[in-house]
Amino acid sequence: MNKIIFEKPLKWRVLPGQGGVSVATCDELDMVLQVDADSPDQQVRQIMEALRLLYDDLDRDGQLEEFFAYHGVTVKIQKPQEVEPDFEMLLGALNVDDKVPA
Repeated sequence: MNKIIFEKPLKWRVLPGQGGVSVATCDELDMVLQVDADSPDQQVRQIMEALRLLYDDLDRDGQLEEFFAYHGVTVKIQKPQEVEPDFEMLLGALNVDDKVPA
């Protein structure tokens, strides 16, 4: 997945809704989410999970940059670097010993 770096943080407001659920609103993205978590930490996790799913879908469809541009949100999108595994480094990290116990 690409890494998204926001020029400035998005602001979310979480307000009590009806029926024990809360409503999370982000004006920058013109987005409203329903969250049913009890604690603020759980609410943040639900918002992050919803955004991750949205961003993944937009990225897969090649529309991620267009989405943020449409909403006037400045982001930098970093694509993961593909590197060949360094097997010597991996073996060293595993602390492999060449001596076999008798």
